[in-house]
Amino acid sequence: MIQLDIVFGAPVRYIQSMAEEIKRLFTVNEACTYLSISRMSLYRMMERKEIAPVKIGNRTLFDKRDLDEFIEKAKK
Repeated sequence: MIQLDIVFGAPVRYIQSMAEEIKRLFTVNEACTYLSISRMSLYRMMERKEIAPVKIGNRTLFDKRDLDEFIEKAKK
């Protein structure tokens, strides 16, 4: 029988955080949340070629590595 503290406790939160770290492609909303910016700001950055989207079918996604690279460049 599964113990409830394992299902509802820290191990589950740990697994969820690991899954978030593994996730590589973000939706527009997720990218905005990750960068703490508005959708309009993200679209402007795309127009200025500051961040390149990944198009899969009709979906617009963003590679986490590109977002991290943008953050590092913004620090300088």
